[in-house]
Amino acid sequence: SKYKNVAIYKAISEALERLAFYETGEKEEKNFCFDLNPTTTGLAAFPHFNSNQARLNAKAEAIERWAIHEFNRSRLPVNAKYTTIKKLNYYEILTPFKEIVVTLLSFHHENFYAYSFAAGINSQHSFDRALIELDRNIRVLKKSKEENRKYNDASPGVDKTILYFSTEEGYSTFQNYIERSPSRITNTFPIVICDKELKGYWTQYAKVWRYLLEDSYFNCTTDHTFFMF
Repeated sequence: SKYKNVAIYKAISEALERLAFYETGEKEEKNFCFDLNPTTTGLAAFPHFNSNQARLNAKAEAIERWAIHEFNRSRLPVNAKYTTIKKLNYYEILTPFKEIVVTLLSFHHENFYAYSFAAGINSQHSFDRALIELDRNIRVLKKSKEENRKYNDASPGVDKTILYFSTEEGYSTFQNYIERSPSRITNTFPIVICDKELKGYWTQYAKVWRYLLEDSYFNCTTDHTFFMF
């Protein structure tokens, strides 16, 4: 954040979110669908006595992740948007959720490609959040390129995927996903499989919520051509 106090609040919230994840994931795995998706997808913490904002943030992330999975499956339209930033491709993934906008970015940074995705309550909010994620991913890839890391040598998982899509081959795969997207929304709202507050000793500091949609998780962790990181 541009402001120190906001950055501190975000860092504390993130730490409490992870704390709730590890504590609850071990004790109430099925109650919060950690048996289906053992990650922090759709999990959010917010330092407030009211749980509304935590739930909204959790829902936005759940929709974002579901939209990216549907993007991989070529089930959602992708609209190209105008931007003045050179070498940046800006897209919005259209979903049945009108209250949340999902942004997808790709950027040609010198000798590699970087990507990001984010969700927000409107186009500007979503775009700004995606730019922050893009900057972080660029820094990760710059370090990888300096170390001359290749995706063929990386272990299966996020590292291999992000390295693969940074290459010309990976960018071509990404463009194929864009071109295969349908022209209009045809699928219905996904089933909500979790919409609950995670309560614990952290609740005195922040509300933690999990919101998870069906089919928003990927069982195969070895397919580096699946666009998700």
